[in-house]
Amino acid sequence: MIGMLLVIVTTPSCVTPRRTFQPEFDPAQLDDVAFVHYLATAATVTVAEGMRAVVLLLPADERGDAERPRELLTNRGAFKEGWRLDSDATLDKGTLAFMLRTVCSLPRSLSETAWSGFGDRRFALHTCVDAGLLPYGASHDPVRGGELLSALTKAEEILVEISGGG
Repeated sequence: MIGMLLVIVTTPSCVTPRRTFQPEFDPAQLDDVAFVHYLATAATVTVAEGMRAVVLLLPADERGDAERPRELLTNRGAFKEGWRLDSDATLDKGTLAFMLRTVCSLPRSLSETAWSGFGDRRFALHTCVDAGLLPYGASHDPVRGGELLSALTKAEEILVEISGGG
C-alpha cells in the first residue's frame, strides 16, 4: 500500500497548466512587430505564441505561410506532435529550449544523443543554458514573455554568427 502511494505521489502530472492571464485582444491577429511588443507584456506565453515567436527566427523564404507555425516547426523537427501539447497551454522552458536548439542548429548533448526521445526537452534546456540562450531552471517551468524575447534575441545573434553575417 505504501509503495502504491509513493508511486502516485511521485508521478509527475501530465496536465499542462493553463494561463490565467488573458490579453484584452487576440495576439494571433497582431502583425509580427506588434506581436513582439505584446510578448514583452505577457506574464506567461502559450504554446501557440511560443511557436509563432520561434518561427520569426527562420529566414523569410523558409517561413512561407507563417499562419501554420506548428506545421513548420514539426516539419523541421523542432516540435513533436507526440508531446500532445495544446496550443492554449502554457509554454514550458523545455519545449522552448527544444525548439530553439533545433532552429539554431545547436549540437545535441551527449545525454540527449544517448537517451534520444527520453528527456529530450530537459536535455535541450541544458544545451540552451550552456549556449546562453536561457537561464537555468526546471524544464517544466513556464516561460515568461520577457524571457522569450531575451531568448529570441540571443538566438538571432547565434543564427547571424552561424551564417557568417556578424
